[in-house]
Amino acid sequence: MTAFVRKLTTPVDLHNTPVVFFSSMSTKPLKALQRAIDDAGSQVELARRIATPALPIKQQHIWNWLNRDKEVPAEAVIPIEKATDGRITRHELRPDLYPREQAAA
Repeated sequence: MTAFVRKLTTPVDLHNTPVVFFSSMSTKPLKALQRAIDDAGSQVELARRIATPALPIKQQHIWNWLNRDKEVPAEAVIPIEKATDGRITRHELRPDLYPREQAAA
């Protein structure tokens, strides 16, 4: 987990106390997502490959994971692994959910 510290300067923060934010996603999973996009050829193609009636994914979702959310949702991890024929593993995409031991299983 990566910690980000910044001081709030809003009227609510009268004591200028540092606030710590945690991000569960490092840059490595984002690089894994970009590799999955490159493997598919485009965000549109990756979305097409992982979309199902139960998991309707569009290119906009892929863009949001990469640029806004900075995280692949849990329900999309295994479909991405399958769409890339295992070249991008669930551990690479979400090491917080799939530690190395489970990735090998």
